[in-house]
Amino acid sequence: METALHWSEEAVERIAHRFKMLAEPSRLRILFSLLTGERSCAELIHETGIAQAALSRQLALLSEGGMVARRRAGAQVLYRIVDPALPKITEMTVRSLQHREQQLMRALADES
Repeated sequence: METALHWSEEAVERIAHRFKMLAEPSRLRILFSLLTGERSCAELIHETGIAQAALSRQLALLSEGGMVARRRAGAQVLYRIVDPALPKITEMTVRSLQHREQQLMRALADES
């Protein structure tokens, strides 16, 4: 992989697009639900609180972005994460946020 100083403009644009895909709260809710396995639209609606039309739109974007895939199982369509980096990115982000929160709490305690 190229180093950060030598990334092409195209690579930077693709990375920015990926982060943009992950920056939308509805898409994140969907991905968080899918982290533990396949879900139907009905399950995703129930778990995320996202309306059916909005859910369909977000799932289409996630699918086009190569993050999720769908398969038909009888009358249902099931969605799953297909990008193996997504669980890792999620875990790293959560850890980073927890670490930052701990730092802030320590700084506040030190000021007291």
